[in-house]
Amino acid sequence: MTARDKGNTDWLNEAMASLEDAPSSARSVEGQFELLHSLLNVWQKHPQMRLMQLLINALNNSESYPELYYIDDAELIDKLKMFDDKHSGL
Repeated sequence: MTARDKGNTDWLNEAMASLEDAPSSARSVEGQFELLHSLLNVWQKHPQMRLMQLLINALNNSESYPELYYIDDAELIDKLKMFDDKHSGL
């Protein structure tokens, strides 16, 4: 079992720190790390929630998105893989 599997976020903090001196073109990557780090921190506090359930609740939106709210994380992973396969040549 790796540190990532145990919920240790030191690897993410180190990755973010390595971006401090990165060229401006890497700023979007830094923003992605910040987003993922925030998501990881909140999700660890609410592990009973599915990813989309957590995101929709965090948005505190009055709109209902049942097709997203109830999607299983395993199904979301499959859909992300299919998206990546379809668009990897772009």
